[in-house]
Amino acid sequence: MTITIVDHELPFLSHDLYDVTFFNDEIETLVTHTPSMVGSWIANVEHINRRRLNRLVVGLDVEWRVGICSDVEKLWDGYGLEVANAVDLGCLAARQLGMRKLHRAGLKDLAREILEKDVEKPRSVTLSNWDQAWLSKAQVAYACVDAYLSYKIGRALMAGN
Repeated sequence: MTITIVDHELPFLSHDLYDVTFFNDEIETLVTHTPSMVGSWIANVEHINRRRLNRLVVGLDVEWRVGICSDVEKLWDGYGLEVANAVDLGCLAARQLGMRKLHRAGLKDLAREILEKDVEKPRSVTLSNWDQAWLSKAQVAYACVDAYLSYKIGRALMAGN
């Protein structure tokens, strides 16, 4: 698995843009701590996909400390960001594929089973400091790949509906 990352090195304190390449797919990646930037990104995605919003699948990744029970609740409570129709990919995969073992599977196992892609999740990045003001390139790539895998797995499973 090869992941490359290019930092656009924008001169802003609110956000940065990266191009992350994962298995020959280039993913434009926004990293921000500013809710209004997230809102602008969402509005742009909705505008681009306005003719197919009812079929739109979005991958989202949020990195928090251990102990956060529900990412969706945290996004609403902390940032006023509503996530509609959230789906647990492990449960969906287990149900659609008839494989109970996928019920509690993580993205790494789901990517292998559904997308036939082996994904590395280095512990040095997994356990790194995600609370720092600016993420390292390795952290950005990790979070980007997680969100992208969520999207690709969700899209593959929803196509089976």
